[in-house]
Amino acid sequence: PYQELDGFPSLLGQLKIREAGEALEHIFRGLGESDFPSFYLRSVLTEVLTTIITDMNQQNIRFGAYNSTYFEALYYIRSFPYQEKSKEIRESLTTLLTVFEEELAGVTIQSGQIQEFMEAHFTSSEFSIAMLANRFHISIAYMSYLCKKYFHENFSDHLWNMRMERAKDLLRNTDASVEDICTAVGYENVSSFRRKFKKELGLTPSQYRSGEGG
Repeated sequence: PYQELDGFPSLLGQLKIREAGEALEHIFRGLGESDFPSFYLRSVLTEVLTTIITDMNQQNIRFGAYNSTYFEALYYIRSFPYQEKSKEIRESLTTLLTVFEEELAGVTIQSGQIQEFMEAHFTSSEFSIAMLANRFHISIAYMSYLCKKYFHENFSDHLWNMRMERAKDLLRNTDASVEDICTAVGYENVSSFRRKFKKELGLTPSQYRSGEGG
């Protein structure tokens, strides 16, 4: 399994988890067909396990997501000949890669992906952080964290600013009523919209449209 063992760390480093899984299957196959001494097999498996855990740590994958599987794999590798516990070792290492892939999906959500989804839905009065979190299959708490990280403001403020910019554009460039504009940007309560608009700019929507205050 020399070639696969050399390629495995590179694939993980490039976050090609599925390809790394295929390389791991080749490693298992090679070990099963070999007559290598036990200490060598243990060394190979320990290197594979260490590579996976190191890359997970580098990607800030939470330890709680995989600690039990890690300790299980370590126990089997250290305590038994590979031939005796090959099935359990194989399942443990494969499970680690599965957890890596699933957790990575949450960690690597990009700001552009979030913004793109918000751009497509922010004018809906039903749009919420729960809808956004559900789209990316993560918790509301984690989505809230990502919004603050990427946009330097919480979700509700970022959503309001997007709606505000759209409202200002509609006030400047259309003859639509304030009520219609309020609905068009996802607000159901016109009075609330007017109050928030004035608090933000110091002008009512009508005053902003007429150009008061410069």
